[in-house]
Amino acid sequence: MASIKYFCLKNRKPVVLTALLASTTAILWPSGDSSPYREVVLPLTTSPAIEEPETGPVGTVQEEQIQRIGYTIEANDTLGSIFAKLQLPQATMYKLLEADLDFLQLDNLKPGQQLLFIREGENQLVTRMQVVIDSINTLEFIRDGDDYTGEMLSHVTNIVERQVDGVINNSLYQSASRVGLSPAEIESISRLFEDKINFARDLRAGDTFQMLYDDIYVGDTHTGRSTLKAVIFVNRGKRLAAFLHDDGQYYDETGQSLNRAFLRRPVSERYRISSHFNPRRLHPITKRISPHNGTDFATPTGTRAKAISDGVVNPGW
Repeated sequence: MASIKYFCLKNRKPVVLTALLASTTAILWPSGDSSPYREVVLPLTTSPAIEEPETGPVGTVQEEQIQRIGYTIEANDTLGSIFAKLQLPQATMYKLLEADLDFLQLDNLKPGQQLLFIREGENQLVTRMQVVIDSINTLEFIRDGDDYTGEMLSHVTNIVERQVDGVINNSLYQSASRVGLSPAEIESISRLFEDKINFARDLRAGDTFQMLYDDIYVGDTHTGRSTLKAVIFVNRGKRLAAFLHDDGQYYDETGQSLNRAFLRRPVSERYRISSHFNPRRLHPITKRISPHNGTDFATPTGTRAKAISDGVVNPGW
């Protein structure tokens, strides 16, 4: 069952709430542009941006004017199903979706994300909603008359440089894991050099690798985000290098791009190919010879697909 938590701010008068909101607003950095994003100073904490209730049973508390409802998203949840579970007005949901057009986050909720709803007054109107996007960003909607306005709030971050050195003793995965690299970081190195090295056959004991990362922190807490700035791989005495440029692309020591013009696969994981490209394919249903001008992958429902290249979709396609 999804985690639903109800609790109230007790013994708080409306004038106190106004003071709290005023003090919170005072720390926002003013912005002169029209961008919905801006950086604010948020309190440093290792816990999620949405506070958990200290005590209190699960259920609705009606004795106070202010109600806080926390919700943790589970698999197959949608905004509509969440509003139904929490018995929130559908009209409010549509207003929030309108305010989300600049962010497009409410249609892309993921399991584990946290939501917070604030309801106030005799009519228990939803006056504020927060969506924790990640360890850095929280999307907040504030009621403004009959509508809502959205704003992306971000923790102030700092960058810490990290260098990783390793020696190949068995597989790349085992050797890189031994020096502290995550599976995602190892996969990014494999993709970067997949046209240069066959990591299943070409590696030899004694090959070396060096990586330089920028780790993103909020205070003393690592956000889990890192940027690979440079990597040097020595395979059988041959030196291979990749350096991140300001354009977001990787280049070798001669200035040649290491980024493919087209991705080999439109999915991140190596799923089984269920039907290959075949101009003479026997159709499985009609039993006629008809071309199959594509490649099918057997993936679970909901698997994200990537565009294999940058381009423009023209009318008629």
